Amino acid sequence: LDEKLFPKVKEIVDRICSPNGKPDRVFMARIEREVGAPSKQFEKLPKCSQYVTEHLETQNEYRARQVTWAVKLFLEEGRYISRNQINHFLNYRKNDMLACFSLITDPVVKKVVGVLLAGEVIPKRAED
Repeated sequence: LDEKLFPKVKEIVDRICSPNGKPDRVFMARIEREVGAPSKQFEKLPKCSQYVTEHLETQNEYRARQVTWAVKLFLEEGRYISRNQINHFLNYRKNDMLACFSLITDPVVKKVVGVLLAGEVIPKRAED
């Protein structure tokens, strides 16, 4: 059963982790639900469980991916960026962005978020 379900589990996890579109979070219950396997049975599938476990992320790691995606989207569209705009867009509280700041890996996004956390805003992109 482990060998039979592994391709489907891999496909689901890879789709969720895809860099295209709004980020989604990988968590065991979601994979179990999408595969259609009861949780107690899924625990007995070592290959599938290991693959999912390798792609699990903390809440703050997930938030860092979401903030990175949102800031890049705003920059690409040339939109006005403020901390409140990002928080409202992602449905975050004030401290959510601060909590994930250290986990942001993209240097451009990290600089923008640092500016936002300092209370400044990023104006709309001027015409080149």
